[in-house]
Parts: sequence; C-alpha cells; structure tokens
Amino acid sequence: MALAQESLLSAKKQLPGLRVLFRRAAFLRLTLSMATVAPIFSTFLLLLVGFALRKGRILKQGETDTLNAVIIFATVPALAFTIMYGQKLSWSAAAVVVGGNLANLVSLAVAWSIARALKLSRPRTGAFMIAATFGNTTFMGIPIIAAAFHGSKHALLYGIVYGELAMSLPVYTLGLWVASHFGGAQAHMRELLSIKRLPAIPALFAGLVLSGVTVPGALMDVIKSLGACTLPLSMISVGVMLSGRSFRGNGALIVCTGILKLFCMPLIVYAILTLFGVGGLTRQVATLQAAMPNSIISNIMTVQGGSDGNLVSSATLATTIASVATLPLVLMALR
Repeated sequence: MALAQESLLSAKKQLPGLRVLFRRAAFLRLTLSMATVAPIFSTFLLLLVGFALRKGRILKQGETDTLNAVIIFATVPALAFTIMYGQKLSWSAAAVVVGGNLANLVSLAVAWSIARALKLSRPRTGAFMIAATFGNTTFMGIPIIAAAFHGSKHALLYGIVYGELAMSLPVYTLGLWVASHFGGAQAHMRELLSIKRLPAIPALFAGLVLSGVTVPGALMDVIKSLGACTLPLSMISVGVMLSGRSFRGNGALIVCTGILKLFCMPLIVYAILTLFGVGGLTRQVATLQAAMPNSIISNIMTVQGGSDGNLVSSATLATTIASVATLPLVLMALR
C-alpha cells in the first residue's frame, strides 16, 4: 500500500513536467504546420491582386486574354525549358505520367457512375466528368508547387511533367472527347493538338534534348527571367478569372464535384503511384498537382464539345475558392 502511494506521489510530481512537454510538442507541431502552409497562403494573395484589378476595371477582358497568351506562349514554355535543361529523367517520371493518366481514367469512370446514378442529362454528365477530373496544374499548380517546396528544382521538374503530360495534354484530347461524346458537338481535335495550343510540351522536350549543348549565358538569363514571370502572372490571371464567374444555381452538384476533384482525385493518384513504387517528393508533388481545382481550359473543352459549360464554370469558381483551404490540408497530410 505504501509503495502504491509513493508511486502516485511520484507521478503527480512528474505531471507538470509532462504537461509542459506536451504543450511544447503541440506548439512545435503548430509551428511546423504553419511553416508548411504559409508559402501557399502567401501565393494565394496574388489571386486577390488579379481579382482587384478586374473588379476595379483596370484590366479589361481583351487585356486579360493578352495576359493569358503571354503566360501560355512565352513564360510557361520558358519555365519548362529552364526546369528540364540539364536534367536526366528517371523511370519515376514515366511512372508519374502513366499513373496520372490512369488516375484520369479512374476519376472519369467514378464520375460517370455517379452521374448515371443521379440520372443527369448527357451534356451535364460530360461536364460533371470533366470537372471531377481535370485541374489547373499550370496556372495554379506550378506556382503552388514552387511555393510549397521552396523552389526545389526536383519538385518543379515533376510538377511540370505531371502538369503537361498527365493533365494539359489529356484535357485537350480525352477531355475534348468526353465533352463531344456526351455533348454531341463536332470537335476538331487536329487543330486543338497543334503546337500553338500546347507550346510548353515541345519546350519541355527541347530542354531535355539540348541538355548536352551549352546555351549562351545571356540567352539562358533571358529564358530564366521569362520563366520566373510565370508564377506571379499565373496566380494574378486566376484571380482575374474568378471575378467573372458565378455559381449559377448548381449547388449540390458543385459540392459533389468539389469532393471528387479536391479529395478523391489526389487519393487516386497517391494510391496508383504507391502501387508503382513511387514515393517521397515525387509522389508528394504529383498528388498535390492532382488536388488542384478546375481550370478555365476544362471549361473551354466542355463548351467546344457541346456539354454543359455553365456547370464547369461554376465548379471552377467553387473549387478554386475551396482550394485555399484544401490544398494546405493535402500538403500537411502528405508531410
């Protein structure tokens, strides 16, 4: 009995120390979490700049189109070349591309099953499938990857490989096919697959091919400077885009789309890459890219194919706003 009392007294004496230890651990955990998500939140502030420029009528629609053209045809290809130049891709790059495309097929199948259960019309089914699958891996993905992984060249390399070959290319091909199959419109795929539509892909391969060639320093400096403009300009462009969108009464369906796109899609990519034996930073980057919200390109493909463009437009607004909270959560879960 006396021994039990002594043990109890000893435990009580140690209790304050344990409380302090737990408090310090909780504070450290919170500090690490804030350090993880702070770069993402600071990047999202650029959205407000674009939103304010459009709402203040400083940027008009024609000027916004010019901004997007500069990003698509100049800064993103320059960034792709800069990232890929001097790199040697391992088998994991192929795994990311194959895994990402497999994830697209799985997501489309899941969305089709849900749309069938909900008895959606064919145009809305096509739009729902596209909104649940294809994300904004260029305009939002690359800036977020750069911020979340502190400009790591390895992270940017796999971010752009996934973004261009497992998302941009599929949305112009598979996405357009889905939209036209369910929407009934004739889509001219040959025109959409021209280099004019996907300039970052040849730039990506040019960077790999020319890795053994010495590019003049002055020229490389220009390419790097141009590529660096992608990050702020892309987020500003997304903010401009948000200012012109509305939900248009698709509430319940948008919530379902958001769950599929922001949570299910990254889980699918994570699971597939794990099965492929891909882990570490490579898997983190691909999964975070898969968690990106819908893009305006998805909306363009939807309309081009005759499916419900209003649904995808509303989903783009909703998922982009929601991603301010969901992307930090995904990043913390990955780490």
